[in-house]
Amino acid sequence: RKPRMADYFRWGLAVTKALGREPEEFEQAYQANVDRVALDSVEQEPLAVAISSLVEEKSCWHGTISELHNALIYHYDSSQLPKAPNQLSRELKLVAVTLGKVGIAVEWDKDRARNLTTVRLAKAS
Repeated sequence: RKPRMADYFRWGLAVTKALGREPEEFEQAYQANVDRVALDSVEQEPLAVAISSLVEEKSCWHGTISELHNALIYHYDSSQLPKAPNQLSRELKLVAVTLGKVGIAVEWDKDRARNLTTVRLAKAS
């Protein structure tokens, strides 16, 4: 699987080899940088910080988006969080990938019989 910046990655490997170093050195440095950027992104996003804190505290959370909205508003700085459940849903979908990179899984489940969507937050295994 190619990394996000495949051309940069190939050039980095070539330069590493030209300098007489092992390709693994570059791969490790590249991955460490990607991880650091993901962590920085999470730390800059109030919703991601609140989700991270919730998962750290409970290790797993499951419920509707309205229940999640209530839990976040009750426990965290509500001035920095989405004002309504539908806004939370949109923003959570945007930060889900970044949360995944720092070990937090965001899973959506649709119960068609009850016309209900739930979300599960957990430490990725």
